[in-house]
Amino acid sequence: MNSYAGGLVGNNSSTIENCYARSSILHKTGAFPDYFGGLAGEQSSAGSMVNCYSSGVVQQDLDNRGGLIGGAG
Repeated sequence: MNSYAGGLVGNNSSTIENCYARSSILHKTGAFPDYFGGLAGEQSSAGSMVNCYSSGVVQQDLDNRGGLIGGAG
Protein backbone atom coordinates (compact mmCIF):
# COMPACT_ATOMS: atom_id res chain seq x y z
CA MET A 1 0.00 0.00 0.00
CA ASN A 2 1.34 3.43 -0.94
CA SER A 3 1.43 6.42 1.37
CA TYR A 4 1.46 10.11 0.48
CA ALA A 5 2.67 13.42 1.95
CA GLY A 6 2.07 16.92 0.68
CA GLY A 7 2.39 20.45 1.98
CA LEU A 8 -1.40 20.81 1.65
CA VAL A 9 -2.85 17.28 1.30
CA GLY A 10 -1.54 13.74 1.10
CA ASN A 11 -3.92 12.48 -1.61
CA ASN A 12 -6.34 14.68 -3.55
CA SER A 13 -9.41 13.31 -5.33
CA SER A 14 -11.58 16.46 -5.23
CA THR A 15 -11.35 20.08 -6.39
CA ILE A 16 -9.02 22.43 -4.53
CA GLU A 17 -9.01 26.11 -5.53
CA ASN A 18 -7.07 29.25 -4.62
CA CYS A 19 -4.56 27.58 -2.35
CA TYR A 20 -0.91 27.73 -1.45
CA ALA A 21 1.50 25.85 0.75
CA ARG A 22 4.68 27.18 2.34
CA SER A 23 6.31 24.08 3.68
CA SER A 24 9.43 21.99 3.39
CA ILE A 25 9.19 18.24 3.00
CA LEU A 26 12.36 16.27 3.68
CA HIS A 27 12.56 12.49 3.41
CA LYS A 28 15.18 9.91 4.29
CA THR A 29 15.58 6.57 2.51
CA GLY A 30 13.61 3.75 4.09
CA ALA A 31 11.00 5.99 5.72
CA PHE A 32 7.39 6.49 4.71
CA PRO A 33 5.62 7.93 2.71
CA ASP A 34 6.17 6.83 -0.89
CA TYR A 35 5.01 9.97 -2.75
CA PHE A 36 5.90 13.59 -1.90
CA GLY A 37 4.75 16.89 -3.33
CA GLY A 38 4.80 20.55 -2.36
CA LEU A 39 0.99 20.67 -2.64
CA ALA A 40 -0.12 17.03 -2.87
CA GLY A 41 1.64 13.70 -2.50
CA GLU A 42 -0.72 12.24 -5.12
CA GLN A 43 -3.29 13.77 -7.47
CA SER A 44 -5.94 11.27 -8.59
CA SER A 45 -7.57 11.52 -12.00
CA ALA A 46 -10.81 12.58 -10.26
CA GLY A 47 -9.15 15.57 -8.57
CA SER A 48 -8.08 19.01 -9.73
CA MET A 49 -6.15 21.99 -8.42
CA VAL A 50 -6.92 25.45 -9.76
CA ASN A 51 -4.95 28.62 -9.05
CA CYS A 52 -2.61 26.95 -6.54
CA TYR A 53 1.10 27.28 -5.84
CA SER A 54 3.76 25.98 -3.53
CA SER A 55 6.95 27.47 -2.14
CA GLY A 56 9.46 25.54 -0.12
CA VAL A 57 11.78 22.58 -0.50
CA VAL A 58 10.79 19.05 -1.49
CA GLN A 59 13.77 16.78 -0.93
CA GLN A 60 13.77 13.00 -1.16
CA ASP A 61 16.36 10.33 -1.92
CA LEU A 62 13.98 8.37 -4.17
CA ASP A 63 11.66 8.98 -7.15
CA ASN A 64 7.99 10.05 -6.92
CA ARG A 65 8.54 13.60 -5.76
CA GLY A 66 7.54 16.93 -7.24
CA GLY A 67 7.48 20.62 -6.44
CA LEU A 68 3.68 20.54 -6.81
CA ILE A 69 2.57 16.89 -7.04
CA GLY A 70 4.53 13.73 -6.26
CA GLY A 71 2.46 11.34 -8.36
CA ALA A 72 -0.62 11.41 -10.60
CA GLY A 73 -3.11 8.63 -11.02
